[in-house]
Amino acid sequence: MRAVIYNDSRGGYIDTRSRNVCAPKYRWGIHYAGYVNDIPGPATALNSANNNNVVGNDINPVTYKGIRVGALWKINDDWNALLAQSFQDMDARVFLRDAAELG
Repeated sequence: MRAVIYNDSRGGYIDTRSRNVCAPKYRWGIHYAGYVNDIPGPATALNSANNNNVVGNDINPVTYKGIRVGALWKINDDWNALLAQSFQDMDARVFLRDAAELG
């Protein structure tokens, strides 16, 4: 019988910088950034959104937690049976639509 328990954290490769977005409101996902309307022209508070609430370094960490268990049964010289089971939980911080949740 063999069992492995693990807890590993990785990632944090994306750095975000402050940006303003000026785009038509029909653009997919723009409403998540607080977009107000589609007034054309230079970016203003009325026709743009920004990412100031998620500016930072290494904003996308991932944590893996889990267990693997295996058991080998040697039935005879010609046959054996291996039973294995694994469970894993992955907590990933995403960058696009859910970035506002990182606060």
